[in-house]
Amino acid sequence: MGRKRFRKVQQMKNISFKKKLIIVCAIIVVACLFYYLYENYYQDILMIFDSSIDRKIVIEELRSHGPLSAVVLLLLICTPFVPYSVLVVFTALSYGAFLTSIFAILGAVIRSLFFIYIFDKVNHLVPNAKSFKIIQALKNSKHPIIELSLAYMMPIIPKFAINYTVTLLDLSLKEVILILVIGSAPKSILLAYDGDALLHGDIKNIIIIFCVVLVLLVLLYLFKFKNMLGQKEK
Repeated sequence: MGRKRFRKVQQMKNISFKKKLIIVCAIIVVACLFYYLYENYYQDILMIFDSSIDRKIVIEELRSHGPLSAVVLLLLICTPFVPYSVLVVFTALSYGAFLTSIFAILGAVIRSLFFIYIFDKVNHLVPNAKSFKIIQALKNSKHPIIELSLAYMMPIIPKFAINYTVTLLDLSLKEVILILVIGSAPKSILLAYDGDALLHGDIKNIIIIFCVVLVLLVLLYLFKFKNMLGQKEK
């Protein structure tokens, strides 16, 4: 019995050490990626804020970076716990709105899948989370794919609540990915086109796009989730 316990303790220590090693390696890799961006984009960033330099020259410099920089930016966009919105806007400066939209949607999906995986592993540690009103409403929805997709579009609804709810539903991986793609697309595309418009100094388009999306989100909230929560309370 003593040997078995000793082996279990050793196995737990080995698993803990492996997890710590993976975390340390991930931090080092992310730090190296950010350092690469710093080395390659530092002068370009200074040019953006220098009003004496012609805008066309700035655009040419930003758009002169090759596929390696695109891969680095994509990896960072897909990495949890790093500033997603800033990276998407910055990527749009270098690679345009269309390619950046694809990067942004892919990054949002991978980030959410990461948190869904984590919640699925530890949801037994937070059983009280199931009693949250918004989680109950989403969990009992008649059309989870539609309603969870709408929930992802709304910045007022905490993403942790939606990701946690996904782990409580009997959804296939394809359905989860479909929800994440539909739900993350509006914000991702908005950020990408905002970044591109910002580079060209088209502030009017930025304001128009932002206002349209904001109005749509408010309407979705008022007509969908407010009614749904009201029904649950009855």
